[in-house]
Amino acid sequence: MDCQYEIKANECGFVLKWYFNKKLIYQWIPARNPVGMNQFKSELRTNYSMSDLANYKYRALVIQHPKLNHSGEYMCSVQTYESFDRKAARFQIVGKVSGDLLLVSSRTVVVSDRHRMYNKTIYGLIDKHLLISPTSIGCVLTVSGSSYVRKRETIYYGKLIRIMRMGAL
Repeated sequence: MDCQYEIKANECGFVLKWYFNKKLIYQWIPARNPVGMNQFKSELRTNYSMSDLANYKYRALVIQHPKLNHSGEYMCSVQTYESFDRKAARFQIVGKVSGDLLLVSSRTVVVSDRHRMYNKTIYGLIDKHLLISPTSIGCVLTVSGSSYVRKRETIYYGKLIRIMRMGAL
C-alpha cells in the first residue's frame, strides 16, 4: 500500500507512520531504518524502497504474506514540525474457497490461532424424511464490508444424504 504525500523543502522533523485498526504497526524516520511493530513486526517487508528520494523512500507498506486477518482499516500518517496529514482506507482480503459450500446448520465452531486467523465451520445433518426428491439446498456466503458473495447449491435426489459443511470463512 502506498502512502502518497508532498513535503515542502523547508519542513523538518518528518515521520511516517502506518496504523492497522488504529494500532501503530510501522514507523519510518528518514536517516533511520523503518520499523515494523506489534503483530506486524515480522510480517512487513521494511526494506522495500518506493523511491530514491530521501523523504519518500520507505513510504509504502508491504505485507510479505497477506492473510485474511490482515483485513481492516489502514491509515497512513505523515507529520513534520510544520504540518500533519493522514488518510485511511479499508483493505479487505478475501481468500479462495475450496471444496463444497453446502449447509444446513445445527452446530457452529469458531477457532482462532495465534496469528488471529479465524476458521468458522458450520455442521449440519439433514433428516432424509424431511426432504422431497428433488430438493434444492443452497448457501450464500458474504463478507461484511465487501461486495464478496459466494453461492452454492446442490440438489438432493432420493437416497443420497450428506453431512454438509461450509468452511474457510
